Amino acid sequence: MLYAFSRTRFAWGLLTLSASSLLVAALFFQYVQGLYPCVMCVYQRAALAGVILAGLLGWLAPRNGLVSGLALAGWLAASVKGFWLAKVH
Repeated sequence: MLYAFSRTRFAWGLLTLSASSLLVAALFFQYVQGLYPCVMCVYQRAALAGVILAGLLGWLAPRNGLVSGLALAGWLAASVKGFWLAKVH
């Protein structure tokens, strides 16, 4: 069931939307609230942008094995990098 859900546009769209929401929240805190990010925060935003790009790639062709494989690999790499940065931070 989870495998079938991961092969849908809805799943990839949900990933992209949630990651984009986190990035919008970070930009809100920076530009509206005046809380400027440190260097590590900027690196985490870059990792989040990687998740967004992987989500968009997966959304384009969720049933294509090569495209979804690349999207999953990009998502995993960006997520691991973001987790590592959060742990160090």
